[in-house]
Amino acid sequence: MKNNTILSLLSAVFLLTVIFTAGCEEANKFSDKRAMLVGNENLQLKDQIKQKDSEIKALNKQIEDLKDDIVKGKEKARASVEQVTKAVTDIMGIFAETTKKAAKLETENAQLKKQLEQLK
Repeated sequence: MKNNTILSLLSAVFLLTVIFTAGCEEANKFSDKRAMLVGNENLQLKDQIKQKDSEIKALNKQIEDLKDDIVKGKEKARASVEQVTKAVTDIMGIFAETTKKAAKLETENAQLKKQLEQLK
């Protein structure tokens, strides 16, 4: 009877060991699969980060290029304004000179008309 009890206890211990070991293996398999999935997801996320970093660098380059274009555009606009201002100033000077000459010619014309009237 003692042997049967010992044998029963050993059988129970063996059975429990098998059950727990099987559960651990399954848990380990699940854990390994999960680790692989997490690792793959991690790699994918790192690749996405690299792509986004590249996109950000490209966009920053575009921003810098556009800023340079704006500066150049402002410089060209300033130069154009200066040219137009100079041209307007020159035209105003020519107009003033022409107005003076026209007034002088009108005065001279009036005098010549008077002289012509006197000669008649």
